[in-house]
Amino acid sequence: MNGTAAAVQMSAHGGSTLALTLLAVGLALVVVGAYAWTSGITSRPRLRVSDPYCESRPMPPIPRPGQRVGSFAYIDVSNEPRWGDTSADNVRINLTFWDESGNRLFTGVKGRWAAEDDQPLRPQTGLRAPQISIPANGSAEPVDMAFKYRDEARWYVFNDDNRVVDPHELRHRELPGNFVYVRVQLIGSNVRATGWFRLGRGEPGSEMTIATTAARFS
Repeated sequence: MNGTAAAVQMSAHGGSTLALTLLAVGLALVVVGAYAWTSGITSRPRLRVSDPYCESRPMPPIPRPGQRVGSFAYIDVSNEPRWGDTSADNVRINLTFWDESGNRLFTGVKGRWAAEDDQPLRPQTGLRAPQISIPANGSAEPVDMAFKYRDEARWYVFNDDNRVVDPHELRHRELPGNFVYVRVQLIGSNVRATGWFRLGRGEPGSEMTIATTAARFS
């Protein structure tokens, strides 16, 4: 075989190898895409638990004699899929509280979506945690965590149960000490997420404090 023929043969062989490689890559992408499509990977909800904050507001919100200022601690929950726009469906909240030494205080507390309408006339028995769907549009859904009156040192877990005794009383499940830890579990029909936070009582006349934490308890 002369040099020209050998060069032509090598060129043809190289072209065939490249074509086979591209074909294999293309087939692999098709397989991966098909798997992603059938398994729902193309669009899965992803809950982000973040942005803890505290704020004060008059309590009760409707002016009346003896109205006081309450301090409330919140976190924000949003649905941020890595791709796609699938909503997070039927999401409910479960809260667990520990003291500074890691002793469990309250478990199975049904969390409250703070943006839901206040329900002071809700029946005093059979309270159930509301479930909501969170669209994948980046909007935040606030969650109630804790409450205190600004002019008091005592503080409390806050959810719909706080209205069982008196719609305008709100004191329920008192928290001990100056700090507690909270695990927030978000449970939906197609998604789950967990966040951990450290709550501080603050001094009378001041806001509570809340921040994410690396602490973990069981």
